[in-house]
Order: sequence, then structure tokens, then C-alpha cells
Amino acid sequence: MLISLNQQHVPACREIYKSSVYAVDDQAYSPMQKQVWANFHASDEFADFVLQGLCLGVTAADGHLLGFCTATMRGHIKSLFVHPNAQKKGYATLLLQEAIGKLQHNDRLTVDASKLSLPVFLRFGFTVIEEETVTREGVPFDRFKMIKITSS
Repeated sequence: MLISLNQQHVPACREIYKSSVYAVDDQAYSPMQKQVWANFHASDEFADFVLQGLCLGVTAADGHLLGFCTATMRGHIKSLFVHPNAQKKGYATLLLQEAIGKLQHNDRLTVDASKLSLPVFLRFGFTVIEEETVTREGVPFDRFKMIKITSS
């Protein structure tokens, strides 16, 4: 079931974020990269990251949060995370479909995609406009700036 996230969901989002990052294959991201990436879940900024703008979650029948997607109302998708135990079951697709639908008022959507999320966004019609390396806590990360034109 799709829901709008609120403050009570932040602890579950923190756990989903951290678990998802640590579940990433070491060939995609090194243990040091995963540690730095996962550290954000404990930051003071995390709640704002999850709750500002479009804040969608997907839950199991019992109400347990399985994943979340956040975006700015100007069309920048900030996050798309599904708990490792719930991956490969269509939840990321469901979240992204809903987010794109709610953001259609923008003439373009953007995302800074990780190596892992790149195939998902490509399937949804996003195009890579630039590959870049960013540094977090002295650790480099490759990511992909992507765009999807929603109207002509």
C-alpha cells in the first residue's frame, strides 16, 4: 500500500536506508564507501531529507514500511530505497511510478543515480547527461546525473 511519510516513519526509513546500503555488493561499492554512505542515516539532516517535498512510502499489509521515495516538488528525485528483504518484488517500481505521476507538472525530472539505481531509472526513460565523481568524507563515489523530459 502506498502512503505519505510523516515523522513516525523516520526511524523505519533510517533502518531501510542503512540496511539497503550495507546490502550492496562489494563489487559495486567498497566497504569504506558503504560505511560513509550509510552514515547519513544517523545524521540530523536525515529526517528533513525524508520529509521535505514529496514523501512516499510503501507498506506491507500489516503496515510495516518496506521502502520509500522522496523528491522535491520541482522534480528532483532525492531517494529511492527498498529494504533488502523486500527487494525484487516491484516495490521500487511502484514507488517510482507514483512519484513520476505526482511530479508530471514539471517539464523535466532529474535524479543523481547510483550505480545500483541506474538501471531502474533507465527503464523509466531517464537519460544519463553526465557521469560524475563526488567526494563524501574524503571517499569518492561515482554517480549519474539523469534527466527525463515529461512534456514538450
